[in-house]
Parts: sequence; structure tokens; C-alpha cells
Amino acid sequence: MQVTQFFWINTHVPSRQWQNSVNQVVQQAATEHQNFKVIDWYGYSKGHDDWFYEDQIHPNPEGAKYYATYIAKTILESINLKGE
Repeated sequence: MQVTQFFWINTHVPSRQWQNSVNQVVQQAATEHQNFKVIDWYGYSKGHDDWFYEDQIHPNPEGAKYYATYIAKTILESINLKGE
């Protein structure tokens, strides 16, 4: 039986109090469900202020490339690991 995989991208919103609590809820869900994978945009983008517009929330054109590539790579790696 094939199990559906779910992917959730955590948040990078340093100007909002709820950033960490949202990321904790997402991570908790991943520990409770084997088919739930967190794409850790927060961790991957940390320290790369140059990837964001001045609001430090929305990726600029350079950051958007990293965002899209990281998401695709994470999903593809997960699918490939499941297929082995």
C-alpha cells in the first residue's frame, strides 16, 4: 500500500512573535506522523539576510531561487529515498 507523503515548509518570519511557535507545531506534527516531512526553510535560510527584501520575510529574486531549489531538492531526495 502506497502512503501519501506530506511536505510542509516551516516559516522564516523573524519580525513576528509566532515564528518559533509555528515552527514547533510543524516539527511536532512531523514527529507524530511518519509521512509528514518538514522542509526546513527557516534553518536553511538562517544567516542569509541577503536572500530577503528589507522586511526579512519575502525572498528577493536571488532568495527565490534558493527557496525553489531547496524545496524541490528536499522533495526529490525524500522521494528517491522512499524508492530505494
